[in-house]
Amino acid sequence: MTKIIDNLELEVTKLKNSIHFNIKNYDKFQNFYKTIRNILGVTGDTFSMNARNIIGFNDYIKSGIFLYKHANQMFLNLSEQIRSLEAEGVGLLYIDPVDIYFIEITDDEFYFLILKTDNFLPIIDDHLEVVNPLREKNNMFFSPELKTLKSFPLSVSYKSSYYSIAMLVLIGLGKTDELKTESIKNTRLFWALERCLMKDPQNRTLLYI
Repeated sequence: MTKIIDNLELEVTKLKNSIHFNIKNYDKFQNFYKTIRNILGVTGDTFSMNARNIIGFNDYIKSGIFLYKHANQMFLNLSEQIRSLEAEGVGLLYIDPVDIYFIEITDDEFYFLILKTDNFLPIIDDHLEVVNPLREKNNMFFSPELKTLKSFPLSVSYKSSYYSIAMLVLIGLGKTDELKTESIKNTRLFWALERCLMKDPQNRTLLYI
């Protein structure tokens, strides 16, 4: 038995062939946790599911097994979670890879979930407030507007995290430069990523068609 997450809101435990979830504070982010349950196909605040593994995104990437199907699933899962947060007036400046976990059920059934809530911020007039300087100005998951912040407090669009989703998928595919999406050009994923990588946050959308 291994504790993956154990905080005031969520406890996730890895057992030999299963994963146990205990949502301790469902009321705080109801849409968010409801979305996690919908993605996993479960009900209740406490549930277990058969699974091969649960592993942090950074460790999973090191395995070298990140195919196009994983990229698609990651985009869809993260987009659904971000939309669920927006529905209750909460957002993220960016998505930190350490907050994402890969859950593997079978070779063809797997999920990418944000399971840490430490960095959630209230959305006020379609913006998130940045009170203090960000520690890593060159973080590749930062949106262009985050990288250019110079004085504080300031606010940025709640769509800043859309840029992170695209960059996380590209990193998974082994592409550290957003311009190298040419290798998947004309796929639905390509256009979904392009829409998230718009320089103007107002033009970004979470759309997979």
